[in-house]
Amino acid sequence: MAGKRGALIVLEGVDRAGKTTQCSKLVQALQQSGRPAEMMRFPDRTTTIGQLIGAYLENKSDLEDHTVHLLFSANRWEMVPLMKKKLEQGITLVVDRYAFSGVAFTSANMCSPYFILGLVLFIVLEIRIQKVNSWIVFIFTKL
Repeated sequence: MAGKRGALIVLEGVDRAGKTTQCSKLVQALQQSGRPAEMMRFPDRTTTIGQLIGAYLENKSDLEDHTVHLLFSANRWEMVPLMKKKLEQGITLVVDRYAFSGVAFTSANMCSPYFILGLVLFIVLEIRIQKVNSWIVFIFTKL
């Protein structure tokens, strides 16, 4: 790998929140500052899996919710080799939706009475960040 690795920046949000607009503006700003940057969107409807997702989202196919969940995940995974390659080339990727949108979709569409949460706990930790050689180490100390 020559040079510096690119950053992976993900913007998540509900439909019509302005994610695509903000991703485009961020890519433009990065490029204007001399940093190589590209935008990606998920689902990526240019792939075979993405086309299946697109048909489902446009109500042109009737797929079972679990199947759609797996297709969304597969759509992200099929792009991993390309994403890794670009990041290793020093290209910053600004991504319009990624894994968190998949979690939200699955939660909204596959909510079974067996999986309704009765309690949500947020665990707060004290985190100390320390640099060891060329590594950044996160040390979790208190509950």
